[in-house]
Amino acid sequence: MTTLVQSLYHAIIVDMLEFQNEYYVPFLFVGIVLITAAFVYHQRVRNNNKRTTTKTGPSSLPASSSSSSLTTYLRPSVNLKPPAVSSPSASFISSSPSASNQLYRPAALLNLKPPAVSSPSASFISSSPSASNQLYRKDDYETRYDTDGTRYQCVSVPFRLTQENKVEILMITSRGKGDYIFPGGGWEIAESAAEAARREAFEEAGIRGSVVKQIVADQHYTSDKGNKSRLWGFLLAVDKLEDEWPESERRRKWMSIDEAERALSKKRRIKFGALWSNAIDHFIEQNLYHPPNSNEKQHCMKKKKKNGYQISHSYLSQISSRCTDEKNSQESF
Repeated sequence: MTTLVQSLYHAIIVDMLEFQNEYYVPFLFVGIVLITAAFVYHQRVRNNNKRTTTKTGPSSLPASSSSSSLTTYLRPSVNLKPPAVSSPSASFISSSPSASNQLYRPAALLNLKPPAVSSPSASFISSSPSASNQLYRKDDYETRYDTDGTRYQCVSVPFRLTQENKVEILMITSRGKGDYIFPGGGWEIAESAAEAARREAFEEAGIRGSVVKQIVADQHYTSDKGNKSRLWGFLLAVDKLEDEWPESERRRKWMSIDEAERALSKKRRIKFGALWSNAIDHFIEQNLYHPPNSNEKQHCMKKKKKNGYQISHSYLSQISSRCTDEKNSQESF
């Protein structure tokens, strides 16, 4: 009996070894295929779970978690009622400045009145454009546009008074070429023109201040790129300069009126020329600025011819009138 069992066991082992030697490669191939198929299936199930989580995840988040106070300030909801425009106080600059702020004077020195902001045409495009409306060249759907794609803009000339009762102008650099300009940008639907000018002044230059006068209303101009715009401009009395602001990559600089006149390039005067000229006229009327004398006039004309920039008409007219007065006084003497 034992011999029979041993012979059977030996025969089975021999048959198994022969079978294994004959079919080893096919079994190995089938095993590799099964393992690969199981791995691919596992990866597909894992990817599907990730996609489902990505689609359903953000909807469970509260709306407040995706917006900061700065974003809320810069982009007010269109459904909100426009805030009431507070008229600038007669003391828009503190009459008792702190130790850190000694460069400002009361507004009574300027004899300024609150601006009467003219309302633009009601033909701007709705804040929810259709797919066929391609007039928003900057994808700013909250900004006012005319039906022909003309963009509404609000710009300000920021200024302050020094202890010597002299006017200083704050200019900023452009993003592209880095030349000096005035802060301004698109006029959004849910704000007034004065509010838009103050918002843009903060975004581009970190300025906190009060609008004291409107000096340009509905000026039409076309840029060198062919973009049409309508411009509203204001004088902005600077109360404070923030250390941090949204577009802090721009440089800002305080200048005298004469320095700002030279800094504003010929190319930029297409947009800012009338605004700057009216600002100079205002400061002359308020007896806060006196143009250069006749000798400086010749120097300015030489600089104009050499550098190719245009000097404001009011700036030259005041120089010419002073030169005429000096000549008449000498003849009468």
